[in-house]
Amino acid sequence: MPIRVSCPACGRMEIYELEEEDIKTARERGLANISFFHGDHVLVVYFDASGHVRRTSVGKSIGEVPATAAPPLPDMISTVGAENLAYLMAAVVSGGRVIMASYSPELAQNLVASLRELIKPLELPVFVISEPGEAAALREMPRPSAIIVGSSVLPEVREIIKDMPIVDLSTPMKLDKKSRKGLKVILDAIDHALRLRDESYRTAYLNARLTRLRTLAENALRLLGSVSVIRESDFKKAVASDITADELAFLYFALNEFTDMEIIPLPRPSPFLPRSLLIRRKT
Repeated sequence: MPIRVSCPACGRMEIYELEEEDIKTARERGLANISFFHGDHVLVVYFDASGHVRRTSVGKSIGEVPATAAPPLPDMISTVGAENLAYLMAAVVSGGRVIMASYSPELAQNLVASLRELIKPLELPVFVISEPGEAAALREMPRPSAIIVGSSVLPEVREIIKDMPIVDLSTPMKLDKKSRKGLKVILDAIDHALRLRDESYRTAYLNARLTRLRTLAENALRLLGSVSVIRESDFKKAVASDITADELAFLYFALNEFTDMEIIPLPRPSPFLPRSLLIRRKT
């Protein structure tokens, strides 16, 4: 079933044919969304399981960033830190939204270029909040997406958005024990990539690792939308029969941190019984 909508900003008419996955997402979450890039802005359309458009929003966007703007991985690590980069990668591949706070628009755009290169073919909508009053639209942004926020409006953003991750690109991220465990699989991948000589090899290696994590996250999200309690062993089999301990730790961390789902390991009734997971949607 197609949906038709006219962009309130530029008048362009968009027609989108709903897929089965779109309808399933709308049933599970109440609404689903699709984004259309219109040069300097993005039209976000929200629709229900019947294909009816419920609302739209328009945000400033960064379109295609020139490939030359993507700096080599070692330069990016030295600028923003491996922890900041790993956290941003985790947010994107798990289908989340993350705010990037920066005093330098050029730095943020370079980072966007790097992220887009590393997560291909996954698309990454990027929005810009640069003026007071625009922060109210943050909750309308699609998943996944990155939102660049100027340092001058960061206090307003923090006041309005208390549950959306914020990465301050000017400050090294200090990871607690749980976060470091969850990001270990990406931090190890970054460390391995840095030991490769050629930048194209680094990009290809990280792209393969992030594609694997994206596939695991998609499998997990499809499963979590249909169960409330599941044995951990069944969860692992459904996500990927060859999932590693580090990949499982990543899923637990990333899905809890960046999505609207919550995974809570339940205490074992006895040492001889398998562990179960409680799945619930965040309120």
